[in-house]
Amino acid sequence: PKLIDIYCDHHLTVHMDGSGVMARIDIDGALALVTGAGSGIGEQTAIALLARGRGHIVNLSSRLAYLHPRTEPVYVATKAAVLALSRSLRIDFAQHGVGVTVICPGITNTPIVDKTRYLGSQADEKVQARSKRLFNRGHTPTKVATAIVRAIERDRSVVPVGFEAWLGWWFNRYLPLRAQQAIGKLPLT
Repeated sequence: PKLIDIYCDHHLTVHMDGSGVMARIDIDGALALVTGAGSGIGEQTAIALLARGRGHIVNLSSRLAYLHPRTEPVYVATKAAVLALSRSLRIDFAQHGVGVTVICPGITNTPIVDKTRYLGSQADEKVQARSKRLFNRGHTPTKVATAIVRAIERDRSVVPVGFEAWLGWWFNRYLPLRAQQAIGKLPLT
């Protein structure tokens, strides 16, 4: 049997109004939390798995790694970094018998929305309430957990979870850049 180590990064979301107004401390804080966790995949765990020549690492990203809404530039950048890092590590670690999978869930009913900092026009109570309603109707954490187990069993590289995550994955791969940018201007909440 494979030894399975699952690594999940921290979640921090900052909603902006698209005006480009974001304090430097917000950017630094978001980058430190998200990329620090995502790129630090547990160095000791990875070394141990590589030394044993078996195991599987699962990194948690987001559908926003390949969908780029104007309201979450730092979160998008950090999740894209987790996606790119995981894909690169997969190539490198495969020669040592260690699998790497990146999970990109769609909207999932978790408390992430309660920890979100809303800035600019996104700080409006109506926008926040709409966002909470959207997340309350999201996929269950069980759906994401099931996708993780299945991804490990099938040794999958990138796993979008949920209809909107799959739709975004295919949009990113096949739509022209102008169409992707137009979609990015649409309000998500």
